[in-house]
Amino acid sequence: METTIISIDHGNKQIKSEYGIKYDTGYTVMEKEPVTNKNVLKYNGEYYVIGEGRFSVMNDKTIDDKFFILSLKAIALNLKKWNKQHADIILNVGLPLIHYGELKEKYKKYFMRKDIEFEYENVHYKIDITDVFVWAQGYAAMISKFHDYKNTQLTIIDLGGYTTDLCRTTSKGLLINSSCNSIPFGIIHLINDIKKEFFQKGINLTEEQIEEIIKGEADTLFISKELYALVNKKVDTFVVNLLSKINELGYVTTINPVLFVGGGSQLLKKHIEQKTDNIGYAEFMDEFSNIYGYSILGRQALRRVI
Repeated sequence: METTIISIDHGNKQIKSEYGIKYDTGYTVMEKEPVTNKNVLKYNGEYYVIGEGRFSVMNDKTIDDKFFILSLKAIALNLKKWNKQHADIILNVGLPLIHYGELKEKYKKYFMRKDIEFEYENVHYKIDITDVFVWAQGYAAMISKFHDYKNTQLTIIDLGGYTTDLCRTTSKGLLINSSCNSIPFGIIHLINDIKKEFFQKGINLTEEQIEEIIKGEADTLFISKELYALVNKKVDTFVVNLLSKINELGYVTTINPVLFVGGGSQLLKKHIEQKTDNIGYAEFMDEFSNIYGYSILGRQALRRVI
């Protein structure tokens, strides 16, 4: 059977894969078959509505089957693109830099499984995960831009749901291991802070609505200018505090080019770009940039094996 290569980014906020696949990192377990099959996974006799809710932050995602179950939706959607229901799969996944050495082998063992059968949206799939490549988040995203920054030292900032991961590279594109760090300060902290502020005013907004306001996409017929201003003030404060924390840790963001990675960076792009005193040259990478990097690195690894 031909081997299929699939890349998955297991964020604490969202799961992402190729072809624009993304969904919230959570699911609801149903005792009986749901009325609709939309987003419904059947695995080991149980029904899961994938993408409903969000789990608490997990640094080690191998402690239970949650993230394996979440991965099955991404696998099914990839296989659907290729019109496949049976496949031998090589999986590309990632880890934050600060957990890479500690958890790499655990992730390989966790995801490498055989004789997996499941249904997604009433389509039956049978797979073997024959190999797993584990890559470093953030640094992997840089791979797709490697040739654009030859002979240049880079600072990489991966703004995620619960953490902001940091690293630097040499002018030859090599990771400086001692530069790897993580700040427990991510987009979900900002969202929750805004939710709390609105709730005190008797307004209960969803996360999606808050993100639309941050991006300037919310309908002004329903969201007042005052509420827009409140959100923008919260976001500006968050960005200033984040950049201050990054600078305090010794990362140079005014001289070396900065690569902003992750969905959080895209969400706050407009606000970060306004902080010209803190940021010199910055490039904001696609929210799927880690996925692109995993895929490139995975293909390179396979060529070396062959």
